[in-house]
Amino acid sequence: MDKDDIDFDDLLDTLRTPTVTAINNVDGELRHQVEGKNVDGREFVFIVNLFDDREEIEIVTGWGEGQEIDHGNVQMRRVN
Repeated sequence: MDKDDIDFDDLLDTLRTPTVTAINNVDGELRHQVEGKNVDGREFVFIVNLFDDREEIEIVTGWGEGQEIDHGNVQMRRVN
């Protein structure tokens, strides 16, 4: 995500008050598409796996406002 100018603070800001917009089953894992904004108001989308038993979140991918995304068989939309 470095190449997309997304840093750890952007991730934390987005995940503090996310909106879950989709849940997809990919290879037996439930992937949550979460959207939110950082403190500057820039919109982000992250695809995450949640592991309740370990209280852990795995970040699969993420992109910011206006960035194109293509992940093969996983249907996702970008933030305008």
